[in-house]
Amino acid sequence: MQVSVVITAHDQGELVADAVASATEQTEPPDAVVRPPGGGVVEFLHRNACPANAVLRRAAWQAAGGYDETMRDGFEDWDFFLTLLARGGRAAVVPEPLVRYRTAPASANVRSMERRLELYGRIIDKHRPLFADHLREALLGLERRAMEVRARWEDVAAADSSVPLGEITYGDGGMAAAVRVATRRAAAG
Repeated sequence: MQVSVVITAHDQGELVADAVASATEQTEPPDAVVRPPGGGVVEFLHRNACPANAVLRRAAWQAAGGYDETMRDGFEDWDFFLTLLARGGRAAVVPEPLVRYRTAPASANVRSMERRLELYGRIIDKHRPLFADHLREALLGLERRAMEVRARWEDVAAADSSVPLGEITYGDGGMAAAVRVATRRAAAG
C-alpha cells in the first residue's frame, strides 16, 4: 500500500497524509484536488498544512497527548499537528488523492472557517512560545500566502474586464496589484 511505503521512507517523520479529492453536494464527482504541502512545524504556523486524515504511529499520538477535547469548534487537528511537530519531525503528504472528502455548507469545516480568526487566535495563544520562536517565519508565511491569493485574483481580474476592481487597499500590495491588472487589461485591449 502506498501510504505504508511513505511511512517507511519517512522514518524521521511524524505523520503522513494524502491529497484530498474534494467535492460538494453540488459537485459529484469531485471537482478539485487539495494538495496540502506538509512540512515541519514552521510550515504549520500560518496554516494547517496537513489534512486530518493523517496516519501516524501510536507512540507519536500518545507523546503529543492526542486531540485537545476542549477544541469542539474546529482546528483541533491543526492544534494536534503543532503539538506533535514542535518536538521535531515533518508531515509528509502523498501527492495522489487517496480520500474523497465531501462537504456541504453546514459542515464543521465550513462552519469553522466562519470563525477562523477566533480559532486561529486560540491556536496562537495555546502555542505562544512556538510562535514567538518562529515569529518571522510565521508572519512571512502569512504574507506569502496573501501574495499567492492576490496573484490568482490578478489573473482572474486581468482576464475579465467586467470584474470590477472595487476599492483598492494600500500598504499591502493592493495598489500595485490594481496597476498590474490595469496594465494587463490595456495590453489585451
